[in-house]
Amino acid sequence: MKPTRSRLLGRSVLTRGLAAVVALTLLAVVIVSSLQLRSSASEEAERDAVLSAARRAAVTFATYDHASLDASFNRLKSLGTEDFQRQFDTASKRLKPLILKMKASARGEALAAALVESTDDEDTRSVLVAVDATITNRDLPKGKVQRFRLKVTLQRVGEKWLLDKITTVV
Repeated sequence: MKPTRSRLLGRSVLTRGLAAVVALTLLAVVIVSSLQLRSSASEEAERDAVLSAARRAAVTFATYDHASLDASFNRLKSLGTEDFQRQFDTASKRLKPLILKMKASARGEALAAALVESTDDEDTRSVLVAVDATITNRDLPKGKVQRFRLKVTLQRVGEKWLLDKITTVV
C-alpha cells in the first residue's frame, strides 16, 4: 500500500516537531552547563579571595618589628573589621610594652591554608592557616622559628573579606 499524501505530510510534521524538541533540549543543556561553569568559576574565585585574605591576615599578625611597632600594628588593623580593630587596640596596649622591652621582631610565612567553615549567609568564613614565624629578641639574637596554627575568621564587608577574629589552634 502506497502512503497517502496526508500520511506523508503528517510524518513530516512529526519529524520536524521531534527535531525541534531535540534541538531545544540540546540548547537547554548547553545553557545550563554554561551557567554551571560560570557558577563554578565564580565560587572558585570567591574561595581564592577568602584564602588570600586569610593568609595575608595571618602573616601580618605574625610579622612585627619593635622598631616600627605602631606601623606593624596599623597594618594588621587595616585588614580588620571595626570590631576587630577595637579588640586589637585593647590587646595591643598590653603587648606593646613587652615587645618593646624585649626588642622583639618577627617575620611570618604562611605555609598552608584551608577553608573550614562558612555561614549560611556566606558572609563569614573561617580558615585554618599554618604559619612559621622567625622571632628575634634580645635573648634570641639569631632567631627561633615558632610554628603557629591560626583560625582566621573573615567577614565580608562590601566586596572585601576583612579579619574579624584570629585565634591560635592547639
